[in-house]
Amino acid sequence: MIDIFAIEQEIQTMTFTAVRAVYTDCTITNATIAAPSKFPCLGVVLSDNGTTQSMRDSSGEDNFHDITLRVDVWSNQVNGKQAEAEGIMNIVRGALLSHNFRQVSCRPTSDINNATVYRITAEFTATVDADNNIYYRK
Repeated sequence: MIDIFAIEQEIQTMTFTAVRAVYTDCTITNATIAAPSKFPCLGVVLSDNGTTQSMRDSSGEDNFHDITLRVDVWSNQVNGKQAEAEGIMNIVRGALLSHNFRQVSCRPTSDINNATVYRITAEFTATVDADNNIYYRK
């Protein structure tokens, strides 16, 4: 049986540690939020997971799951908020790609309620197994 939540926590810890090594004041969240209370902020959330049907065998057990992570980065610096957000996202991207994730998308996310905040949203996907191995397909 695959413990998706243990895998999510392991990935979040790895990602948060990489970012905090460079951006020591970065606020970290593993919950979906509309807007952070402190900046800069990084959010990493498991947004989707499901059985990899093509890898299912006759045992009926879920041997592999496809997972998708949503990553949000917010910055509100007066000067350089885009550069700060992109710097944080680049660290996250490097950490996830080195662990066999594939980037699906990355884009600025408009916030019409607060134009002083710059936000980037990205999605990464991978296939995981019960032993916490992470695979991807090109």
